[in-house]
Amino acid sequence: MRFSIILLIACALPFSFNAQENLPAEIDALYSKYGGFDFAVMMMDRDEWDVYRNWEGYDQEAVIAVIKRHQNTPEYLAKKELRKQQRLMRSGECDCWIEPTESYTEITPEMQQFTGGAGIDVDYAHGPLSLPFSFNLFGQTYDEFYINSKGMISFIEPVIDWTPEELPDSEYNIISGFWADADYRLTGDIFYRITPEAVYVNWVDVGYYNNGDDRTNSYQIVFSADGSIAVGGGNNVQLCYESMEWAHGDVGGEGGCCGPDPATVGVDVQNNSDNFVQFGRFNFQDGSYNGPYGGGPANQDGCFWLNGKDFCINVSGADPNQAPIPTETPGSGCDDTLYVCLNDTLDLNLGFLSPESDQTVSIELSDVPAVTNNGTYVEDGITYLDAFLAGTADNVGTYFLEITATDDGTPVGETVLSYWVEVINVELPTLTVEGDLSICSGQETTITCNDDFDSYLWTLGCSGPECTYPFGGTFNVTASIDEGCSASQDFFIYQSLYFLPDVCIEPNPICGDDTAIVAVCDEDMDEFVEYEWDGDWNGAGGEIVIPATELGDTAIGVTPGSFRILVTNDDGCQGQRVFNVEQVTQVIPEVTIPPVCDSLYSVQFSGGYTTPDAGPLLIYMTASDPSGWGGDNYLEVTVTDADGNESTYVLTSFEVFTAHTDIEVSLGDLVEIILVTGANAPVEDFSFTVYNCTTQNPEPVEDLPAEGGLVYSATANCEVDPVGGSWSVSEGSGTFSEPTEFNTFFNPTSGFGVYEVCFTDDNCGYAACYPMEVSTTPVANLVGPTANLQADGSYLLCGGESANFQVDTLYEGAIYPFEWPDAESSQGFFAEYEYNTDGTYDLSVEISNACGSLELPFTIVASAQLEPELEDIIVCEEGTEVVLDPGLDPGSDAEIEWTLDNANLNEDDFVILADAAGEYCIEATNECGAAEACSEVQVFVPIPNPMPAYSLNCEGGNTVLVDPLTDNDWTVTWEDGTVGSTYTATFNPYHDTWLSATFEDPLGCTVFDDSTFVWMGYPVELGTSEPIIPSDIESLFLCPEIPNTFELNSLNAVDWNWSLEFQFGTPSPSNLNFLQEDQVTFTSAQILDTTYWYAPLFLTGTALNPCTPAGLSYQWEVQVDACEIKIPNIFTPGTAEGSVGKNDRFEIEGLLRYNGAILMVYDRWGNLVFQSDNYDNLWDARDASSGTHYYLLTLPNGKEFSGSVMIQR
Repeated sequence: MRFSIILLIACALPFSFNAQENLPAEIDALYSKYGGFDFAVMMMDRDEWDVYRNWEGYDQEAVIAVIKRHQNTPEYLAKKELRKQQRLMRSGECDCWIEPTESYTEITPEMQQFTGGAGIDVDYAHGPLSLPFSFNLFGQTYDEFYINSKGMISFIEPVIDWTPEELPDSEYNIISGFWADADYRLTGDIFYRITPEAVYVNWVDVGYYNNGDDRTNSYQIVFSADGSIAVGGGNNVQLCYESMEWAHGDVGGEGGCCGPDPATVGVDVQNNSDNFVQFGRFNFQDGSYNGPYGGGPANQDGCFWLNGKDFCINVSGADPNQAPIPTETPGSGCDDTLYVCLNDTLDLNLGFLSPESDQTVSIELSDVPAVTNNGTYVEDGITYLDAFLAGTADNVGTYFLEITATDDGTPVGETVLSYWVEVINVELPTLTVEGDLSICSGQETTITCNDDFDSYLWTLGCSGPECTYPFGGTFNVTASIDEGCSASQDFFIYQSLYFLPDVCIEPNPICGDDTAIVAVCDEDMDEFVEYEWDGDWNGAGGEIVIPATELGDTAIGVTPGSFRILVTNDDGCQGQRVFNVEQVTQVIPEVTIPPVCDSLYSVQFSGGYTTPDAGPLLIYMTASDPSGWGGDNYLEVTVTDADGNESTYVLTSFEVFTAHTDIEVSLGDLVEIILVTGANAPVEDFSFTVYNCTTQNPEPVEDLPAEGGLVYSATANCEVDPVGGSWSVSEGSGTFSEPTEFNTFFNPTSGFGVYEVCFTDDNCGYAACYPMEVSTTPVANLVGPTANLQADGSYLLCGGESANFQVDTLYEGAIYPFEWPDAESSQGFFAEYEYNTDGTYDLSVEISNACGSLELPFTIVASAQLEPELEDIIVCEEGTEVVLDPGLDPGSDAEIEWTLDNANLNEDDFVILADAAGEYCIEATNECGAAEACSEVQVFVPIPNPMPAYSLNCEGGNTVLVDPLTDNDWTVTWEDGTVGSTYTATFNPYHDTWLSATFEDPLGCTVFDDSTFVWMGYPVELGTSEPIIPSDIESLFLCPEIPNTFELNSLNAVDWNWSLEFQFGTPSPSNLNFLQEDQVTFTSAQILDTTYWYAPLFLTGTALNPCTPAGLSYQWEVQVDACEIKIPNIFTPGTAEGSVGKNDRFEIEGLLRYNGAILMVYDRWGNLVFQSDNYDNLWDARDASSGTHYYLLTLPNGKEFSGSVMIQR
């Protein structure tokens, strides 16, 4: 949608930038964003309007002028007229909608007294307007009112509020036809008419904010003093909806739909929560209806539901209860007598809604035998009557129908609809509609009905059984018979009009060596099946460099020029567009600046310009008919130059599209186009587009007059502009008189020297640089290395030594590039010299510029120096002497000095013997300096076994670092073949193994193997340990027959020890070496005889691993007991619930030393009265009767006890 809006404005508005000097930055930013003042007025949002209105230069009259120019463009007026015709085609003789006529007043921009938000034609109000009668709104009377752009009538004050609210929370006195965020800049008008009896206000083709014109709303409000208008008996307000297509603005919504603030329809009084009426909150673009109240998503409604509806209410009394309102009426409300023929049916499915919340509606239908009444039903907050009257032979006759709808408000609201229905004994024929319902541009189609009716009424005015349609749309035909019955049918003719497929060009204009991508971006391109692209259209240049086959057929890559796209849709209809990709034109001349040897001066740059003063006048003629404009209709183009010379061209068209590209115009030319027409020229099918001295900014000319005449007049849109861009100084410094244009003066400011200034144009980024020189004769010195400087002024280089030389100057003028003779390398003022051959070299450097030159001579002497050489020596056995010979000629004139570890050996021989380890160095000195050579004498020293005895990882990892006791010079080869001074052993936790390695000393004197023991894991940890015996026994008693289980709950252990000893230090009575687990189970008979029963003992468990060699232990105090039990033969449970006394339970002495004793108790009849698989001495016999019972007790060791017990109460 945004693209279509911008395109519309660009086509409809002439560009009118109000040039102002020194604009504030925020205003300049707005003009730059929208391309000028006119476009800013039409496109700015509310926040931008706040900035603009607060500017002291704000001119409301200029704003209004822009809007009125837009509203007077041919395209705007044509679209306005087309929508009016569409409304008229939709209207019926009984519709509530009243089309505004000349008797209505249109609210124009200059009539909008109150504005805010986005201002004129968006957020405004008109009034106050005087009423010729007193209007009563819930007990308050008014004699004036305001019309508000947001779809409401207000009293007391204007309302500029684009955020609808749920009634009764509006805080306004309003009649809300459709309170929503409307926008009138691109489409929409408000008309009103005041009569002595009523006020009529029509919102016509209203768009939505911000600049939404793809969907429009048309609705009206009528209100009167006493219900005298035709809005239903006793009512004083009517809301009527002709066409509703959008529900929400772009603030929180998109495309006219679905935002946080649904539109509101109803009536409200401020500060009164009882007096209001609401018909719905509309947020969707569909026909859904979810009742009148509630703003949440589940309660919101679709705006399409309002189409064709009207609501008549009386808001004059203080009683807020409104009678039920019918959503539609039989027979479209035209007549109180309805006719039904045979084979026809009168649908009586009327719906009623209650504007008040939490009310229900009841419907009663008078008892008519011919009517089938299926009762009522409620759907989406509306109560419907489900009834019909069938046109059958049995029902022929006249009937009186009365439909009564009541609500349960206080007082009860009642609506009564009365009709006479006559079923006549005439059979109504079936109406059929036939013909080609799909046509292309320029075609017409004849639609035919069956001829079984007496009269026909078509929407185009035809009166017979057939009608010819030259265009498409939705139409209706009503066929009637003389007896009064009729049949109606809607039909739709789809016409693929000749169309101009939209293309998007990015970028445009382009530079000569650039490529623009042109893509079809038409909203209907899903229907296109063929694309044909042509370059160099009509010889205007332009090459397709990226074919459509590489871009999916719908796009191409092009150079500047003229092109055509021809598309065919799936109906076989074609459309085409000729478009131009413009080349940025600029001239940047070459400038040569001569050297200056005495003073500074300004340099002038001129001759740069863009946009030539001549160009093409392109005229594209289009027609809906395949034969074009025909021979009788043509354009006569006259171009008059500044001297009054005229050139005339006659342009004809015999195709749907004809491009004329051979007319040239120049700056100052006057272009006039006269339309010449023949008799009965179908000018409504003709249009043409003008490109005036440009390949951009098309000017469409439509709505051509049938009588012909002057249809276009304008001066040639050619102009010469200076090249814009930016200047920079890449060398030196200076200022420019016009830093953003090529035509400027440059003033050098950094004194003598070389300057370079560069200009880059802001269109294509073309750059040009201009050097200049301000100078005198050069002044400089040659500087060589001080360390090499000899007494005679020469420079000594020994044995291939290199030396750096430079030309040193404080001179501010220019120096040309110069050469360094024989230099090893050089760069500008610096050079490096190096000679491998002894000798004397006389050299000279010459520096110069445009103003003169200077010679700088110098001499280099190359000589050799001594080069002693020694090698490192390894001694594997102590006491061995080695010879150190540096390879020097003993006859050389040199000074010799030997050192051992930097200590002077007082040796001056060329060769010496060495028997100790250390670094031996010789220094030999001659005229070129001293030279040194060294030999490292190494003596092998053996080491003990390097591997540690153990290598442990006690942190739970799977690696351990093994680090032998060697330095990093030893070569260690591990058993897996890897080499390194350390080794990371990787095994699963709790793994133990031996790891070996081979060791080789760095001198290569010995090789041997060594090993270490590796173990991975954690240190031992103990959890909370308890024996697995009943937890409520004070001491740990070990019964002889029962296995006892003890557990350490240890983690990470790999070995366990158990021991048992007396608490008083006597030797352990039993050896427990057979217990080697974390959890052990044994009986006391296994480890002790009866001699040690009843004595306190310590049982100790210990968990160990290599990380915890001493282990961690846990100790229990235990005692071996015979574990005998005593079973009572009587107990006396309490008689009252919860009573506790002596001998209340069946307690077996000694039983709790056993875990898992099974007890079953039977009464004397053999019935099981109690059972426990782990008896705990708690049975209180509450559910058992008194008397003798029998028990069976089974201990965990298998012993069984049985007997009787008396329960006595």
